[in-house]
Amino acid sequence: MKRRILYLIPIAFVLGLSGCKKLIDPVPEYSLDGSRPFENIDQAEFATTGMYGALRSAQLYSSTNEALSAFAALPDIMSDNLVETFESLGNQRTFSEWTYSSDNSSIYSMWVASYQVIARANILLKDIDKFSSTSPLAVNRMKGQALALRAQMHFDLLRYFAGSYRRNSDTLAVPYITSYDVKAKPRRNSVKECYDLILGDLAQAKVLLGNIDKPLNAGASTGLIDRNAVNAMLARVNFYAGQWGEAITVANEVIASKPLATAGSFAGIWTDQSTSEVLWSVQFTSAAEGTPYGGVYFTPRRTNIYRPAPELLALYNTTNDIRNATYFANTGGRVIVSKHNGTSSNGVVNWKVYRTGEMYLIRSEASYRLGNEGAALADLNALRTARITGFTPGSEAGVALFNAIQTERRKELAFEGHRFFDLKRLGRLPITRTACGAAGNSPSSICTLPSNSRAWVFPIPANEIIINTNLAPNPGY
Repeated sequence: MKRRILYLIPIAFVLGLSGCKKLIDPVPEYSLDGSRPFENIDQAEFATTGMYGALRSAQLYSSTNEALSAFAALPDIMSDNLVETFESLGNQRTFSEWTYSSDNSSIYSMWVASYQVIARANILLKDIDKFSSTSPLAVNRMKGQALALRAQMHFDLLRYFAGSYRRNSDTLAVPYITSYDVKAKPRRNSVKECYDLILGDLAQAKVLLGNIDKPLNAGASTGLIDRNAVNAMLARVNFYAGQWGEAITVANEVIASKPLATAGSFAGIWTDQSTSEVLWSVQFTSAAEGTPYGGVYFTPRRTNIYRPAPELLALYNTTNDIRNATYFANTGGRVIVSKHNGTSSNGVVNWKVYRTGEMYLIRSEASYRLGNEGAALADLNALRTARITGFTPGSEAGVALFNAIQTERRKELAFEGHRFFDLKRLGRLPITRTACGAAGNSPSSICTLPSNSRAWVFPIPANEIIINTNLAPNPGY
């Protein structure tokens, strides 16, 4: 295996043209790297757009079954939401059976791809302040996006590589890189240190994006990180950290600015015919590499690779819950995941990273944790009323209310990259797939992930540790 370390890789910007229909055009106009500063603010503008391009990496938000799709499909594949079928070629079985090790090439590629996005943000941040005297509001706009994206990527890495999500945990997480230095050999920051830096970057981004030269995401676009998206990021990060009051405060801002989708517009979210309640999405074009997101589960060749777990299907009211017909379909006698199947000629859809529906669930659980069951139930009922025709408001209390919130979270956010992290966040709740193994019509031979397994935490890639001795491995690897 070729040995290299990310921090020694020259990072080139792929800079998008401004005339494309969607946000990012895959054809570069020119390239820049960190070896020379921006000559003018136009180059910084192109770099800001190009910064988002790396998110389409096959290892991050890709849509193909052959790719890792670490922040899109993988958290559901690794959870109890999906069951591998005998139609699968086994491309992700290492992850669905939790048998990865420190020399796993996909984890290494995901690590590199994530830090490439961070490097692009840091290159922009390195030079952008030189234009503050002449274009201060434009600098705010570009700098705010870079800080937010840097925070987002570090947080997503933390979710995989940290053994704890507790706010002040001294458990090792990942290196938090705040400058572009090809010679650096960073150590792993603790979970607490990462939270400090993530929240610091997001707080600064929120201030900057509140005073910019022109609106972001004109019209129905959701491809750029604006102040509303930063609030959503803050809500999720504080939620994971157990800072319930802070999570509620920013979730309030998001919910006030972008309400839940109507029953009539909800299905259109997943085909890009509607951006109702979408706060930020990774943009794909017709020329983007890969196939529709549905190809991760049910391919254009009509291969049903991962089918929804029976326990998940049983949670939905098949008649009145609009999510049932939106998330699932019956094709050739097989129940498939249809949530991300686009309707355009190429079927490509944008990946919805943040939605208002999640904000309701964050605020509901946070309120419960603070002892305000009335507010928790009100948010839970509001979401259920929006999704279930003729819903009669529930009256759950105590443990039953908490369980109802978790059930609704599983139903609402299925196949959006949350389930594995939720089970980990809730104390490494054991994963058991009943429809698993030959008797369950699945090729999987490992159907249970116990709470004490090392696999709840990804291994630090062996290649990185070999080159950078400052990086400590995770326990058990």
